[in-house]
Amino acid sequence: MKKIIKMSNKNIALESIKKIYSWRFIEYKTKFITETKPSLDEHVLFLKKQLSEKKSIWFGLFEETIKNKISKLIGCACLYNYDKTISSYELGRLMIDPLSTSRGNGTKLLFFLIEYAKKELKAKRIIIHVRKDNLIAIKLYTKLGFTIKDNDIIYKLELEI
Repeated sequence: MKKIIKMSNKNIALESIKKIYSWRFIEYKTKFITETKPSLDEHVLFLKKQLSEKKSIWFGLFEETIKNKISKLIGCACLYNYDKTISSYELGRLMIDPLSTSRGNGTKLLFFLIEYAKKELKAKRIIIHVRKDNLIAIKLYTKLGFTIKDNDIIYKLELEI
């Protein structure tokens, strides 16, 4: 069974933070805009700070294992940088465990964040910045209604909600 949980410093284990680090800076390092790789300690501090700030809302997609009923993190994403002049949030750091891709997990997590931004945050727009060569992500975003606004090395995609 899969569930999406709003993450905080109170409910995220160090194991999950290490998993996010591995996805971001090892498995998917060529998919993100930045090329710098922080140390694990720097990443732990960054994520703990992000999780404590009100301007950044992180969600985790967890899968409960049947054997021992322990939930393991299989994906994450966040909404951040609220701009009240245009009632928008940026969506970023969408990552799915490489062993859990091609199973609808990215779609499930992205759809959840869109609905959360629309219903809970009353946002009118979501903005995503993605590398032009990240074709899998672009396909997912456009499938859910995002349109490309800027066509450069990095695409800017928007969704009116």
